[in-house]
Amino acid sequence: GSEISVDDLFFNTPARLKYMKSLHTELGHITDLLNRLALSHPSIRFEATHNGKGLFKTSGTGDLLQVVSQVYGMGAAKKMLPIKHETLDFSIEGFIAKPEITRASRSYISTIINGRYIKSIPLSQAIIRAYHTLLPIGRYPIVVLSIKMDPILVDVNVHPTKLEVRFSKDKELFTAIEETIRSKFKEITLIPEVQQKPPE
Repeated sequence: GSEISVDDLFFNTPARLKYMKSLHTELGHITDLLNRLALSHPSIRFEATHNGKGLFKTSGTGDLLQVVSQVYGMGAAKKMLPIKHETLDFSIEGFIAKPEITRASRSYISTIINGRYIKSIPLSQAIIRAYHTLLPIGRYPIVVLSIKMDPILVDVNVHPTKLEVRFSKDKELFTAIEETIRSKFKEITLIPEVQQKPPE
């Protein structure tokens, strides 16, 4: 395995330090990145600590739903629905949250292309469109979507960070995702569970 330790990062470049935000904010960025890596590679065990305190860890068993549970909590994991679909060009697999589980930011949508986490606004919009009127205004779902395709169909050289990509068959991909998610919702009864209060 690999162990990465970061100490005295700016001891000889203090000018860089002034561009850093608060410790809490930067730690959040690091944890978010590790979460995406863990979701992209459920068969790899991740563990992060800060000042001796554990931030999070995954088992590395290859069970994506287990990683979802460790990243977003057991409550959210229990409300996730598995999806799987294949076309001539794309293999789509992952988990989507029931519409009753929402967040205030679209950052809970994780899209993974050929094993690498990427950011794509059009792809996220296709996922949100699939939920259609099932989502409250201003709320977004938890989604972990892994898409495999021929590398020739995706351009990863859009941005130096390699986070943004461009698809050569984007319409076909977005249509496949929308139809897959909508068909999953048609299979189930979308009635939120009501917790019964015990009689007093």
